Amino acid sequence: KSANFLAFIFWLLVASYNLHFSLKSGNITLFLLAIQSGMIAYFLVVRSKPSKNSTFSAQLTSWFAAIAPLLMESGGCLIFTTPLIIFGLMLNVWALKYLGKSFGIAPTDRGLVTNGPYKFIRHPMYAGELVSLLGIALGCYTQRNLAVFVLMCALFYKRIRWEEGIIKGYTSYKKEVRSRL
Repeated sequence: KSANFLAFIFWLLVASYNLHFSLKSGNITLFLLAIQSGMIAYFLVVRSKPSKNSTFSAQLTSWFAAIAPLLMESGGCLIFTTPLIIFGLMLNVWALKYLGKSFGIAPTDRGLVTNGPYKFIRHPMYAGELVSLLGIALGCYTQRNLAVFVLMCALFYKRIRWEEGIIKGYTSYKKEVRSRL
């Protein structure tokens, strides 16, 4: 419970920070990040109890993956990648809306979600985040951003494998929705 409260506070602070600077600058990407972070904070509080949890190492890895994108440098990005970043963030917000109370950072079974973007892509949140991170990595090209992007690809691969192994009914869902990302 205290870990959930700390996570709620963290994501609420991230949302507040992004909202403040989006309103000052008119930056749509910061506004979408504020919405995304606010939704994450909210769903961490109201989410359903899991019927099955992941291992401690999976939980730790997942939390690191959730925070690692904050290591990317995003100041002075080239404008041509902004549509990629916006598209990825919009996909994340859409996926969060449908994921709702099934949301979690670490792989758990809170029920299989198959509507909204989950009708077309089995992992739309990961897809959206990878598209956004690719936009940042290309538009604000640094070795650090490239390293974080490659690390995120590896971490998402692990998280996807863990989720697919823990969520009840996933095997039949995989046959219906072929596109993983």
